[in-house]
Amino acid sequence: MSVLPSERKEEPRRQGPRSTLGDEERRLYALALDHRAPLSGEELRRLSGLGRATVDAALRRLLSLGLLSVDTESQRLAAVSPDTARLRVLAPAVRELDSMQQELDLARLLYDDLATVYQGSMLRPGRPIALEELHGAEAVRSALTALARDVTDELVVSRPGGAQSGPAPQEPRPVVDDLLARGVRVRSLYQHTARFHRRTVDEVARLTARGAEVRTVSGGFTRLTVFDRRTAVIELPDVPDGAVLVREPSVVAFAHLAFEQVWAGGTVFGTEYDPGVVEETTEQVRETIISLLVDGVEDKVIARRLGISLRTCQRHISEIMRRLGARNRLHAGYLLHRRALTLQGRAAG
Repeated sequence: MSVLPSERKEEPRRQGPRSTLGDEERRLYALALDHRAPLSGEELRRLSGLGRATVDAALRRLLSLGLLSVDTESQRLAAVSPDTARLRVLAPAVRELDSMQQELDLARLLYDDLATVYQGSMLRPGRPIALEELHGAEAVRSALTALARDVTDELVVSRPGGAQSGPAPQEPRPVVDDLLARGVRVRSLYQHTARFHRRTVDEVARLTARGAEVRTVSGGFTRLTVFDRRTAVIELPDVPDGAVLVREPSVVAFAHLAFEQVWAGGTVFGTEYDPGVVEETTEQVRETIISLLVDGVEDKVIARRLGISLRTCQRHISEIMRRLGARNRLHAGYLLHRRALTLQGRAAG
């Protein structure tokens, strides 16, 4: 049997992630070590007692690791010490890694230098601040009112919570009528629970009569106002009456896209009583409650996310337990988890 260099080139250098030799490879390597004189492939096959295909595969592996060397003229094989093989095989990779490390170090220096330039530009007097925190209802309302006056195309507002009867700290309500009169598109997003508040319904009726668009969804979302897709005011989580004014285009675009995705799944807020819509939205609210219960969310947190009172939330939970036939909250939790697993199984199928 001959082992030509060309045969080795056809075989990939790395033959898998194995970090040790197989039994056949160890046996052939040991035989080559025991016989100081080079051996042919045929001699190694005979001494090992292994089949030709097994020997061929093992020799290719040993050659790729540099543990055997082959004389191109005699085609005889000799064992190579692991230290020598490591140097021969790994040296090119080590040199390549060193070169890559040098390139990475140079790139870090380049970007560190550019970061200094960037920061200097951002702090230059007269440049608009990309992010600005607003604290307090008056500061938020003043910023919203000032920004709304310059809107020429579109204003979108998302208002989580239930009843929406009065001006909110984060909605430029006094300016909305003027925007609608100027032909600006105004869209507002509420939660389904806002439909069950008479003064909210009356306010929506007034705004929609002037051209505003209002939809509702069952789940929670962030309080947000986007002005002409150029500027956004987003609530600060866990900061009462706090918000952040954003002028960074990529962040504003993301905020507007988030609004559009929720808006697309919303239901038009009709101001006339429609039993079908009431039943549908009530069921969507209960499905949201079920989802939150399965996730282990507490009743008071569910109520806050859906913009309803704790008492109303617990009434919905009682109705859910009645439909499930649950004897208590623990039994309801078991049935809800089983229901969730069943739905997941159907979706996977």
